[in-house]
Amino acid sequence: MDWPIVPLTATDHERYRAEYLAGSAVDDRPNPNPESRPFDFPEHYPALSSPSGRLATSGQGHPARVDGHGRLFVFPYVIDPQPDTPYPVDLYDSTGTFLGAYLLPRISWFAAHEDYVYGLELNEDDERILVRYHVRFESRAASATS
Repeated sequence: MDWPIVPLTATDHERYRAEYLAGSAVDDRPNPNPESRPFDFPEHYPALSSPSGRLATSGQGHPARVDGHGRLFVFPYVIDPQPDTPYPVDLYDSTGTFLGAYLLPRISWFAAHEDYVYGLELNEDDERILVRYHVRFESRAASATS
């Protein structure tokens, strides 16, 4: 699918600077004067997702994943994703043939075997738990059940 090329705006630059400075106040950044740090921003948001979040194991955190059948999931970058919304993914078979663009439920996974993917998630007590999802594709939407 042709995902849009989204330019970074001055508002995006300022938001990142503010988040960086807020983070500098609570951690040990190597720059003793973060206000003086120069920022070199690209013209556009990245094409693919990048690792993020506490666990950094979810599909939306990594640009590509391979399931138990050798299918390649390519995750585009999404600006400000909402936690309960499906995530877009381009799907290719094991030979590299494009199968289509799908919406995948927001599940966390780091390994796959046959029709199952395995991941880590946080339970209500903020403890990591191992989860297993059965993944199947129905028309243009993917579904995952635990």
